[in-house]
Amino acid sequence: MILVTLAPKWIQRAVRSQVALRLCVNMLEAALLVCAVFVGGIMLFMGHTLTDASWLAWQTALTIGYGTNLPENPPGKWFVMLAGTFAVFSATAIFGAVITYMGERQARWKGGLMNNPHKDGYIFFGYPGETNLREMIKQIRVTQPDVSVCVVDNKISELPVSVREMPHIHFVLGDLLRETTFQRAGIHEARGVAILPIDRNDPNSDAATASAVRLIAKFIAKKGGSAKLIHMLVDPDNEALFEGLSSQMVTKAAPELLVAQELQGTGTARVIQDLLRNDDNEDPQTYAPSLTAGMSWGELVTKALDLYRSGAITFTPLSLVREDRTYFHPPWDETLRESDLICVVGANDFSWEAAEEALTGKQRVREPELSFYPR
Repeated sequence: MILVTLAPKWIQRAVRSQVALRLCVNMLEAALLVCAVFVGGIMLFMGHTLTDASWLAWQTALTIGYGTNLPENPPGKWFVMLAGTFAVFSATAIFGAVITYMGERQARWKGGLMNNPHKDGYIFFGYPGETNLREMIKQIRVTQPDVSVCVVDNKISELPVSVREMPHIHFVLGDLLRETTFQRAGIHEARGVAILPIDRNDPNSDAATASAVRLIAKFIAKKGGSAKLIHMLVDPDNEALFEGLSSQMVTKAAPELLVAQELQGTGTARVIQDLLRNDDNEDPQTYAPSLTAGMSWGELVTKALDLYRSGAITFTPLSLVREDRTYFHPPWDETLRESDLICVVGANDFSWEAAEEALTGKQRVREPELSFYPR
C-alpha cells in the first residue's frame, strides 16, 4: 500500500483497520500500475501523445471500444491485447472491491462498529427494548424533531429494523464501562446522556449504573463537554449509591406510581401521564431566572395570572427546583435566585425570554448585530 504510506496518519489507521478498505486500496494501486504501463506502452509502440494514449487505455479498460486511436502496427496490436486484458481485469477488480467495501461498511454500521457521527444529540447507555426505545425517541422528537439518538449496548448485535429505519439513529456496540466506548459514542459532544440499568428487575444493577455514571461524568469533564446526565434507578433503597454524582435520577416505577396516585385521587393518574407525554403540545419545562431573579414566588404566580387573563402569554408556574429539591408550594415571599430552576407548564413553542420581559417590564440586553458594508 504505497499510496497509504503517503497519506496522513489517521487515514493510514482507518485503512489498516478495515480489510475491505485495504482491498480497495490494493486494487486501486494495481490498476494505476497497469494503467501507467498501458499508457507508456502505447506511446512507445504507437507513437501516440499522452492524451491519445490515455484515451485508448481508458476505452479499452472499460470495454467501451469507441474505435478511435486504434493500433495499426503488429507490435502495437499485440501490446494492446495483452495490456488491455490486464486493464479489464483491474477495472473489474476495483468495482468488486468497492462493492465489497460498501457491503462491509453497511454491516459495520448495523453491527455497531462505527463511531457515532452525530453531535449535540442524545445517547442511551443500555438497550431498553424495542417498544420502550421507540416511545422515548418519539416523545423526545415531539419538541426536538431532528435530534439524533445513539444507543450503546453490548448485549444486542444490532437495533431492530423499526428503530434502525428512523432518521438520525446510530448504534454503538461496546462495554458500558470502557473509555473507548465513550469515545466512539461521542458522549463529550452530546446534549444529554441517559444511563439505563443492565437489568430493570435486578436491584444489583444500580451498582453498575452508579459506576457508569462516575466514569461517564469524569470522561465528559476531561473532554470539556456539557452533556446532561440522567440515570434510572431500579431500587429506591440504592439511592445512596449516587450521592455526590451530577446525574438526575428517574425511577422505573412509573406504572406503580400511577396506580398509587389514581387510588388517592380519581383522574390524577391521567393528569400525570399527560404531563409526562408531549403529545398534546403542552408539557413541563424548566428555566433559570434571569430578569425575574430577585422577584418573589408570589409575584411570579400573580403576574403570570395577569398575563393569562390579558391573553398576552399563557403559562402556569408549577414548581421551584433548588439544589436538586423540588418545591411545589414555595413560601409566597421566597425570593427567586439565578441558580434556581422554575418549572412551568407551557406550549412547546413557549418563550421564557418573552415571558420574563412581560413579567418584569424590562428588556433583555441583546448583542448588537454586526453589519458589513462593501467598500
